[in-house]
Amino acid sequence: MVTVLEAIILGVIQGITEWLPISSSGHLAIYQNLFRIDVPVAFDIFLHFGSLLVILFYFKNDLLKIVRSLASGKFQSNESKFIFYVFVASIPAGIVGFLFLDFFESLFSNLFIIGIAMIFNSLILFSTKFKSPNSEINMKKSFFVGIGQMLSIIPGISRSGSTISFGILSGIKREEAFKLSFIMAIPALLVANLLEINELFKMREELHVLFFGFLTSIIVGFVSINILLNFIKKNKMHVFSYYSLVLGLSLILYTLF
Repeated sequence: MVTVLEAIILGVIQGITEWLPISSSGHLAIYQNLFRIDVPVAFDIFLHFGSLLVILFYFKNDLLKIVRSLASGKFQSNESKFIFYVFVASIPAGIVGFLFLDFFESLFSNLFIIGIAMIFNSLILFSTKFKSPNSEINMKKSFFVGIGQMLSIIPGISRSGSTISFGILSGIKREEAFKLSFIMAIPALLVANLLEINELFKMREELHVLFFGFLTSIIVGFVSINILLNFIKKNKMHVFSYYSLVLGLSLILYTLF
């Protein structure tokens, strides 16, 4: 069982790395491996649930427009089409995750692989420096964004970083790629929470400890998501590639020597 301090530290890591394009899964795996902390599944659920609440609140106006559009039967509206694009973008990760989940989970204990993935993540982020997107989302582009989410199943590759980058590289306007990236995370986070919900009941006596990490991840997450949006607006997302590159190389050297 994690302590209150460990729960807060993990909440900070989740709150920062879930939204900034530097890989939350990679950072949590690094922390757990280096400090020999065995984080219970219930804690991961709490962190994911916190991330879900951040998205729902941050994009509440967009989500309300989508719900109203669907409820009124305006299926040809931009809001209704957006949900279709979210569904299309979710297909690649859904298929690969379902078929190879055990394999990807085994990578969480391999810091060498995570290091390589972080270097690849840095290349993805850096590539956005040379693109000036100005087009709207369509089915083909949303599927391409889905390929980015599929890659992020590998620990060390950022989900937000890869999806936003793939959106920008496909030509989607930066802020639209930002919105698509985070709203398409909602179904994935919902499924992750529902599949493991039973684990919470196994640890009901320790939920008060897990709550500290949950609350911390929400507070830090709101700050992080605003920081990321500012970087995207200024075409500065590639700045995070330097951090990802240095950390990836450091992990490789650590495992080799």
